[in-house]
Amino acid sequence: MLVPFLITAIIILGAIVFYLYYLAPKLNPKNKAEILLNENRIDEAIVEFKKVLEQRPLDSTIHWRLSGLYLGQDKIDLTINHLENIIEINRYNADVEKGDVYKLLADLYLQRGDKLKAFEKFYELLKEYPSDSEALYHVGFMSLGQEIFETAYRHLETLSRLKKKNFEILFGAGIAALQSQRTTESIALFGEALSLQPDSDITNIAMAFALYRKKDFKTAVNYAKHIVDNSKDEDALLVGKRLLAFLYIETKKNAMAIKLFDELKEYCVQNDYDEELKVMLYDFGFANLVDDRKEEAYAVWNQLYQKERNFRNVLDLVTRLRKEMEIKPGAKPDDSKPVITEAGTWRDKAFPDRFLWNICGLKSEQNMDLQSIIAAGRTSGSRERKISDDSESPKESASAIQEMYKLDAESFRSVSYRVCEKLGLVIDEIMTTYRESDGVDFMATQKEGKAKTLIWVRRWKDANIGEIPLRNFAQAINDTKSKQGYFITTSPLSPAGESALKGLSKVTVVFPEELAGLLKGLV
Repeated sequence: MLVPFLITAIIILGAIVFYLYYLAPKLNPKNKAEILLNENRIDEAIVEFKKVLEQRPLDSTIHWRLSGLYLGQDKIDLTINHLENIIEINRYNADVEKGDVYKLLADLYLQRGDKLKAFEKFYELLKEYPSDSEALYHVGFMSLGQEIFETAYRHLETLSRLKKKNFEILFGAGIAALQSQRTTESIALFGEALSLQPDSDITNIAMAFALYRKKDFKTAVNYAKHIVDNSKDEDALLVGKRLLAFLYIETKKNAMAIKLFDELKEYCVQNDYDEELKVMLYDFGFANLVDDRKEEAYAVWNQLYQKERNFRNVLDLVTRLRKEMEIKPGAKPDDSKPVITEAGTWRDKAFPDRFLWNICGLKSEQNMDLQSIIAAGRTSGSRERKISDDSESPKESASAIQEMYKLDAESFRSVSYRVCEKLGLVIDEIMTTYRESDGVDFMATQKEGKAKTLIWVRRWKDANIGEIPLRNFAQAINDTKSKQGYFITTSPLSPAGESALKGLSKVTVVFPEELAGLLKGLV
C-alpha cells in the first residue's frame, strides 16, 4: 500500500513542479509576452502585455513597454496614450525614468503638431531637470517665437552656457536679450555668434542695431559696413546701407550719409520699390537738411510730396522749409520752429523698436497661449493681495528706490521693462519720452485679457505726484485708445493727487512700496 501511495505522491509533486517551473511561467501573460518578443512576434506580445494591464492597470512598467512597442510600429497616438497614463499614475523606477517619459511624450506631441502640449511637458520637465538641454531649447525658442522675451532669455542664456559654440542658440539668446532690454548682454551674445559665423547678415545687422541702441555709433559702423561690403543678399544690403547712413549721420559724416541715401534712392527707382522709395526720399531730404543743404532737401521732399501728399509730415516739412528759404537775410523770421528741429525725431524714429524683431526670422507664425502654462502653479490672487505680497518694509523700500535713482538711462529703461513684465504686461512699443533720464513710456498688452495698456514709469526725486500729471496720464490713455494705464512711480501722491485718482477709473498707480517689491532681483 505504501509503494502505490509514494508513486502517486511523486506524480502529484512532479505535476506541481512542472506547473510551477515550466507551465505556469509560460501561461503568465508577462512572461509569455517576453517569450513572444524574443521570437519577434510583436503583435502577439502586445496582446499579452495588455492582459497584464487588465489585472494591473497602474503598472507603469507595462505601460512603458507598450509605448515602446507601439512607437516601433509608428503608432504615435497609442504610444502617447500609454505615456500619458504613466504621467497620471506618477510612479517611476529604474526602468521608467520620469525625464525619459516627459521628453518622449513632448517629442511625440511635436511630431503630431501639438506644440502647446509639447511646451507644457518641456516646461514641466525643467522643474526637476533644470539643465536638460532639449527642454531648454524648446522652451526658449517657443517662448521667443511667442514674444515672451523674459522667459526666452532666461532659458536660452542658460542653454548658451551649457551648449557653447552653438550659433543658433547664441543668436536666439541675443535676440531675446535685446528684446527684453538687456542691450549689453545682447552685444556679448551676438559677438560670440559672430565668432562662429562672421559673415552672417542678420547677426551683423543685429549687432549693429544693439550698438546703435547703446549709442556706440562708431563701433556699430564696423558691423553695418561689413554687410554693405560683403553681403550678397539684396534685402540685407538695403537694411545695412540705410543703417550705415544713419550711423554716418550720428558720427557727423554727413557727406557719406548723403551719398548712401542717394544710392538707396536710385536702387529703389531701378527696382520699382515704390513704398521703399518714399522712405528713402524722406530720409534723403533730412540728410541734406542736416548738412545745411536746404535747397536739395526741399527738392527731394517736393518729389516725395508729388508722389504722396499725405506721406508722414512731408506737407508740413515742404511748407515750412519753403518759408524759411524765402526769408531774406536780415529779415525777422516767423514764430514757427526751424525745420531742422525735426531732425531729432527723424533719427529717433528711423527704425521702430520692433524692426529687428520683425526681420530676424524667429517670430512664430502660429499664435499659442504659452503664458497660461508659464503662469500655472504660480500663486494667483487679486491685485490687492499682490500688492501686499510685493510691498517692502519702509527701510527696504527706500533702499530699492534709491538704487533705481542711481541707474543710468539705459539701465533704467531695462529695469522698467522688466518691472512691467512682472506686472503681467507684454511690451509692444517703447515710446519717445520727453526726458529719458527720469521717465520711460511703453505701449503694452496685458497678458490676461489682452487689454491695450499705456505705461508711464517716473523716477522723480523730491516731488510728490500731483493732480496734473495724473490727469495728463488719463488723457494720454484716451489719446492712445488704450483700455487702461499703469502709472509707476518712485514718489508718493500728494493729497490732491490721491483725490484726483479716485475719479480716474482707467488709471492704476503702482506706488513706491509695491515698486520696491517688484524691483527685487532687478537692482
